[in-house]
Amino acid sequence: MKKLAVTFALVAGLTGPVAAGSNETCGLPEGIKFTARDIARLERLETSRSIGLAQAMRSESFADRELIASLFEKGFEPIGSPADVIGKYQCRTIKLGGLGPAVVYGWFGCEINPEDAALTIYKSTGSQRFFGLLYPAGTGLTYRGAGHYGYETEFRFYGDEADRDQVGCLSKIAGEPGHLVLELPEPVFESAHNVIELKHRN
Repeated sequence: MKKLAVTFALVAGLTGPVAAGSNETCGLPEGIKFTARDIARLERLETSRSIGLAQAMRSESFADRELIASLFEKGFEPIGSPADVIGKYQCRTIKLGGLGPAVVYGWFGCEINPEDAALTIYKSTGSQRFFGLLYPAGTGLTYRGAGHYGYETEFRFYGDEADRDQVGCLSKIAGEPGHLVLELPEPVFESAHNVIELKHRN
């Protein structure tokens, strides 16, 4: 099990996370094209996370700070076989930093399905949705996709529109089966770092 180098001073309302390290969880999958901007975003994932967490820990909501800290304090463990994450999930978006310290949205529906040599991941409900592919790389799954809005009748795909493009890393929380986080570093709009929390539906 690989622990993240993340330390939280989140005791009795104290704040101030410190995060460091290189992006060893997800790398660039062989043969898959990314723009230069998105390669850089993947490489800066830990920096993006650190900036987002530092801002999120300034939130006035102790419950939000505690929730956000809990997603990272146990570290990540290898996903193993990509087939292990296939299924339906409840998922929620957590925006760290940017326009405000933190925003925790309600639960919506997500699903991960097999697709040839990769997996698809799809947020199927809510006003802000996304669709993309997950590729084995490192100990996690590298995500390449795009966002769209619930009122739009068609998906956006990676490369269709640069401002909609997303890249990230899907990781498994250590010791918590069926509990995943998809991190989206340096989103174009609103926040410093986005996290999609996923919990498997039994």
